[in-house]
Amino acid sequence: MKDIFIISNGPSARKIDLHKLKNTHVSLACVNYWPEAYKDTFFELKPEYLFLLDNIFYLSKEKVDSVNENVNKLRSIIEMVDWNLTIVIQRGAHFELENENVNFDFINQNCIMKRKMSSFYYFLMDKNRINPGYHNVVIGAVYYFLMKNNKRIFLVGTDISDFKNLNVDRDNRVYIESIHSYGKSSKFYYDSYDGYGITAIADWLNCWVLMLKEFEKMALYAKYKGAKIYNLSEESMVDCFEKISWEEYLSEEYN
Repeated sequence: MKDIFIISNGPSARKIDLHKLKNTHVSLACVNYWPEAYKDTFFELKPEYLFLLDNIFYLSKEKVDSVNENVNKLRSIIEMVDWNLTIVIQRGAHFELENENVNFDFINQNCIMKRKMSSFYYFLMDKNRINPGYHNVVIGAVYYFLMKNNKRIFLVGTDISDFKNLNVDRDNRVYIESIHSYGKSSKFYYDSYDGYGITAIADWLNCWVLMLKEFEKMALYAKYKGAKIYNLSEESMVDCFEKISWEEYLSEEYN
């Protein structure tokens, strides 16, 4: 079974020369807007998987707003895919697309809220009946590949360090300046962005706590499955996976 590389958009991804993975024994998976941000690389490397787990991707393409404009740009790129691509979305959701080369697979929306894991939970996760939650799309991607019995998963760009740029303005609005691997900086105000209505900084930080606990669940699930997860983001705030450098991955020890 091939190794899995999950490519996300954290700044550390700039340190990884993904072109060295072309024609190797790995399967590439990308998330969210990565195909748009790295269009040329996307068509050169031809990832086998794309994860779209946020509800914003399931809006009708006829809906007119700034968020859906970006989704439609992504959609237009995916419609040009000329290889077999699997898009993983939430079960029951629909991503409008016209391309016979694209197949869809699903993650169940039932989420585990308890921190303590058990063999019964692992059984349900193996059957895709429940998921660990996906406050971050990488969590959903890791869960998917563990469920599919992949034994080695490598994370690229999983920095999870945005909260270092968390601020509160004069009007007590919580906002964050999010920096991506492609150099774009976006300021999100959480009193209105995407309708979440999160205005208190304590509530916002609690979302980060939940996210990190979901990563912890994936570490426990990986141990149960006899799998290994390696984080190539050496300064990542996710502390439950072994960290290795890109140079270490290229060494004989990991290949």
